This record gives sequence, structure tokens and C-alpha cells, in this order.
Amino acid sequence: MGQFRLALKDTTLGGIISAKEVKLRVTTENSSLRLKPSSDSAEVYKIQLGTVLISEKKSGEWYFVTVQTKEGNYSLAGYIHELQVEVMGAETKPEIIEPIKEPETIYSQSPKTPSEISAKKFYGKLILGFGQGFSKIKIATKSTGGDLFMEPGGGSAAEIVFGYRMPNNLKIELGIGFQNSGFVADNAKTRFQRIPLKLSLLYEFESQKKLQIYAGAGPVYFLSPNFEWEENGTFWINYDPVFGGHAFVGATTHNPEKPFFLFFEARYMGTFSKYKMNSSNFYPIYKLRLMSAQGIFTNFGIGLFF
Repeated sequence: MGQFRLALKDTTLGGIISAKEVKLRVTTENSSLRLKPSSDSAEVYKIQLGTVLISEKKSGEWYFVTVQTKEGNYSLAGYIHELQVEVMGAETKPEIIEPIKEPETIYSQSPKTPSEISAKKFYGKLILGFGQGFSKIKIATKSTGGDLFMEPGGGSAAEIVFGYRMPNNLKIELGIGFQNSGFVADNAKTRFQRIPLKLSLLYEFESQKKLQIYAGAGPVYFLSPNFEWEENGTFWINYDPVFGGHAFVGATTHNPEKPFFLFFEARYMGTFSKYKMNSSNFYPIYKLRLMSAQGIFTNFGIGLFF
């Protein structure tokens, strides 16, 4: 990655503002280096406890510093709050510049920097998953003996998600997917399908580790639920849409230096009421006319900030 530096340009003086240096020591674990002097600004990097920094400028309660990354192949510039550091030696306060001008990032090689990536708010995810249903419905008996069951709350799943990153490690997501469960045995084949439309609010726990843990929950609206049974003909049932909910916990590889990220999660998904039949070309058993579909999924996928 190419070298870069971040400078504050004063248009009234026509040059870069400089002041006396002051040496700082980081006093809190996982201190945040931010793009601008505000707690709502994008987080650029996590600074370890005990790190020594040099500051030449201060805006209000924020010191402007430069940090060498752990990999050592580039440096990052930004702001750290005065409550997260202590002044080493004789206290020489840096010059306070008001107002602070917008940062101007000057690149020598790299077209993208961790600062730019960290500032991105929108992202998309592609999810694939496999689930286990909590309820079983007996459909038929195999010719060789033994009953055949369908688990409408599980099966395979695919989903597209669009998300927005908010302050305080919160994210909001809207997703639409497709779920399919059933079996194929002897001459019988069953299939239960539904389209979940999901809204999620999640919280990502801060960590210096490669994997970031997150958890969340939200409502689900299940569209177009339907059941098909093929055996000497095709039999089908259509159900009314129904509201439900979901909750999940997972881990992601996302960090401010990379726009792409991987993730995996465990997700519960179910309905607040049973699926109610609204039309059919045969008269099904009671458990198919009023069907329950709860399950837990193991999901994985890839995401991109843009």
C-alpha cells in the first residue's frame, strides 16, 4: 500500500499550519483514531494502550496525531480525544486552530486508504445458508418402510442484504431472500418455499482481533409461502403471508483497511402465527392446512462497503 499523509490546509494563511510538538501516551485500551475531531466521525484505526504519539495541533478536545500501523508499511493520521491520552514530560500545549479546515488527503500511490474505506457507510451482503426445522410433518411412507417427514422451517436459503453503518457501532439492514425445504424419496417429492423480507438492527462489538463479533434481531414478513407435493400428479397449497421475527449472532472479518469482508452466523427465524391455507387443489391434512415453520440457520457470505 502506498504512503500517504493527511494535512490541514489553512486557506487564509496559504500554507500548512504548524505548532510546537507535544508528546502523548495512550492511556486507554483500544483508543479510537478518528477521521475528524468528533466522536461521530468515522473510526480510522484502533490504537493500543501505551502507544507514544506526537501532536502538533489540537482542535477543542482532540489532538491531531500520526500513527504507524502494526504492519509498519504505512501510517495513518487523525484525531484522538484528550481523555484517552496523557501528556508526557513538561506540558507544552499545542496551538489550537479555529476553525478546523476540512482534511485534504494527499496520495503518492494508493488510490484507496483506510481512512476512505472507514468513512464508507453503505454496504451489501450475499448470504447462503442451511437450516434445521423445529417441526416435522409426516407426508408419506416409503415403499421400503419408514415414514417421510418434511421440516418446513429449515432447508436451504439465499439472501441479498443492503446495510447502513450508523454511529456507536450500530448497523441497520434490509434483506430479501428465498428459502426452500423438502425431500425426494421413491416417487414422491415435496417442496415448501417462502420469500422472507427482513429488517435487522445489529451491534458490532469492538475488538482488536481479526474477527469482530456482532448480534442483532428484527421483524420478518414471509411472502408467497407455498407447498407442493408431486406423486402421481402435482398437489399444491398456497398460504397467506405472515409476520415473524429473527435473531442472530455472528462474526465478521471486516476492518477499516479493506472494503471486502467475510462473515458467518447462526440465525433463528420463525413466525408469530402459523401459515394459514388460502387455496389448494386437494384437501390436505390439518398440519398442512395450518402449518408451523420455525428453524435455525447456519449462514455464511461475503460483503462489500461502497
